[in-house]
Amino acid sequence: MDLPASHLQEVQLLRRQYLQLVEPRKMRLPSHCILRDPAFQQCLFRSIFHSNSQSEGSRPPKRYLRRVLKHVIDSILESCGPSCSSSSDGTTCDDPELDEDLLELYTQRQAPSSGAQDALEPVPVTYIPSLPRAPESEEIAVTIVETPNIISGQGTTGLRTWEAALALGEYMCTSHGIERGFLHNVRSLLELGTGTGLCAMLAAKLGVEEVYATDGDENVIASLRENVARNKLETQIKPSVLLWASNPEYANGVDLVIGADVTYEPSSISYLVEEIAARLKAKPQLRVVLSATIRNVETYEGFRKACAKSHLRLQETDWVSPEPPVFFYFPQTPIKIVEVTLALETM
Repeated sequence: MDLPASHLQEVQLLRRQYLQLVEPRKMRLPSHCILRDPAFQQCLFRSIFHSNSQSEGSRPPKRYLRRVLKHVIDSILESCGPSCSSSSDGTTCDDPELDEDLLELYTQRQAPSSGAQDALEPVPVTYIPSLPRAPESEEIAVTIVETPNIISGQGTTGLRTWEAALALGEYMCTSHGIERGFLHNVRSLLELGTGTGLCAMLAAKLGVEEVYATDGDENVIASLRENVARNKLETQIKPSVLLWASNPEYANGVDLVIGADVTYEPSSISYLVEEIAARLKAKPQLRVVLSATIRNVETYEGFRKACAKSHLRLQETDWVSPEPPVFFYFPQTPIKIVEVTLALETM
């Protein structure tokens, strides 16, 4: 039976959250009446939970599948309420029914888990942004094998995707398709502190022809190379180790420089500012856009002062996630989108 368009949109919304490994209790679920619709439940099973609905390389881990199934089934069973007529087959909320395939799959997935050790294993996380001005057929996806729950023993933060990268990705996507949008006329791009490479790969998927994805950690770059290959972007993305303020000639012809969560470490701020200042002085029309999570006000203020000392001007925008969501995340601290330019007196 064909589902109404509104039901299909809810399936896709849940699918995007599932592939991004959103914490089940934080998922946006459809209304109780839609959840209890037998045709909707069967569509969920076929589109999200059936083993053939994702490729092997993007399939979430079984322990996560089990948790999501439990959350969805619990929500269905707890959804007793007033009658409604939103079911595709005309049944009402007074006619509870649980899809047999969903229940059987959940029963099969009751194997014991190794718990904490499982949480330390790298897993595929797929980011499918909503593109507000694109047709529904224009779906793009970036799959990254990352470790969402840890920072490495060496202090490396590049093994997981952080909220600032998701915010910068949203900034890219919300203007996609707009004349003079963020990536309009951008042929080449340099990312500083690329980490898992979400923004670099997203830019490539959105049409940037040449992307230089750099980080100061060799292990992060090794992992990035694997993820670039996983997304078949080797011809567009050039991963490379780059220490800030060490090689200003590298990728010096790019149209745009970006960086997400690159202002959090006080000891590296002077190098970051020197890197940006050198590039802007060499090419004043260059755009430099950062996404900064303000975890420590004093640290960010140190970044501001360093920029002022180097005659750089900051245009800051407090980032608010759009609705409907482009990605799914829950920042606990403010995030700013920061455009860096040369101060007028230096131009």
